[in-house]
Amino acid sequence: MRNRINEAHEAVENEETSSESAQRMVVVPGELIVSGEDFLPGDGARRNGEKIVATRFGLAEVAGRSVKVLAISGAFVPRRNNVVIGRVKDITFNGWLLDVDSAGTGFLSIEESPRFINKNEMDQFLAIGDVIAAKIWGVESKRMDLTLKGKV
Repeated sequence: MRNRINEAHEAVENEETSSESAQRMVVVPGELIVSGEDFLPGDGARRNGEKIVATRFGLAEVAGRSVKVLAISGAFVPRRNNVVIGRVKDITFNGWLLDVDSAGTGFLSIEESPRFINKNEMDQFLAIGDVIAAKIWGVESKRMDLTLKGKV
């Protein structure tokens, strides 16, 4: 474990100013990732005195001063601008409900579609069982608002 800390320190010291190069290592909750006041904990990491420790199982990434842990397993946590693939499971009077293999349901409003759609013929644009890729526009508890506008 001491060797991993030294490797992380060396990687940060040798790292260029770009945030694109980063070192990753597998960590478990409570494991020390790096030590020092100049590091900032991100997602999946917390500060314990001068030490940054993992709060979940995953890949620890040290990029510049930022330290975060990318989860290897677990539930999908939707965030704005994520692209998801969903299957239409229901059509409502103002949009479509999509199953995105998450705890919540995705909702694609008829207003978020890229072209005009007649409310009486919504199933001609997207029918039940159709699969689409959409961008998450907003997240509220167990509901995701989706859009087809912009780059997906």
